[in-house]
Amino acid sequence: MAGTGKKCKLENVTQQKAEAKRQNMLTEVLEWSSSNPMKHVSQIDFEEHLVNMLVEDMQPLAMVERQGFRKFCASVLSKYVLPSHRTLNRRLHDIHTREKEKFQ
Repeated sequence: MAGTGKKCKLENVTQQKAEAKRQNMLTEVLEWSSSNPMKHVSQIDFEEHLVNMLVEDMQPLAMVERQGFRKFCASVLSKYVLPSHRTLNRRLHDIHTREKEKFQ
């Protein structure tokens, strides 16, 4: 039974560290968004940056349709219309074509 108390304390510490890390990440994003309002970024540029982020992080394009992601973008990036995964698929194709042409 003595090991159970240590295990619970370790789990609590691990959970607290994970929560602190999530809070730090969120704080960084919010600080960045308030100091960089991205006034110069067009909707198309926003979509291309979003596609690049999803590709770099190997996330599915359908991530933009998940409730949590939509809420996050609505609160932080309310200036932009969050595109559907189909629109992002077209942007991905455009980026791929453009990059492919660089090598020809």
